[in-house]
Amino acid sequence: MPSPTEARERMVHAMASMMRKQGYEATGLTEVLEKSAAPRGSMYFYFPRGKEQLATDAIRLSQSSMDRFLDQITGQGSSAVEVTVAFATAMASTLRKSKYTDGCPVATVALEMSAKSPDIRAAIDAAFSSWEGKLAAGFEKDLGPQATAAARFVLAALEGALVRARVQHSVTPLTETSEQLTQYILAVARRKK
Repeated sequence: MPSPTEARERMVHAMASMMRKQGYEATGLTEVLEKSAAPRGSMYFYFPRGKEQLATDAIRLSQSSMDRFLDQITGQGSSAVEVTVAFATAMASTLRKSKYTDGCPVATVALEMSAKSPDIRAAIDAAFSSWEGKLAAGFEKDLGPQATAAARFVLAALEGALVRARVQHSVTPLTETSEQLTQYILAVARRKK
């Protein structure tokens, strides 16, 4: 028999997975309970503030997952270009594997809920800030004082390209954006020298 903690974790994972595909509004609690195989009464036991609390935890889970990935690609002594290409390649791979249904759950929910829920907005802001910080740390040796601005630009460009790629059912927007970002990073690195 699964522990209560496992049921809660399954609910958070199910919410994150569903928000990646369909956003916040279209994700129903009944659907989350079914996907997670959690007991019906567990929703408000684990998440007394309801769906917003569950979504906030799902965003934090997504942040943590991406944090680990960014730590991996920036911790290998990779250049800023290599980190950017690896990030874009991973996004494209996930999108292809999902048949263009899986976007970034953080960006998807940001478009829907930033103006409606201070808690969700704060979790989204924390996720984006964390990712920018990790990219900036990875860019530091190549880009110096421009690392933070470059990280913000790279994240914004790739998140936008991910949305466009999902709409087009093609990784071309990610590939093209990665190529343009490579040129941008090389230009910034040349100015640093």
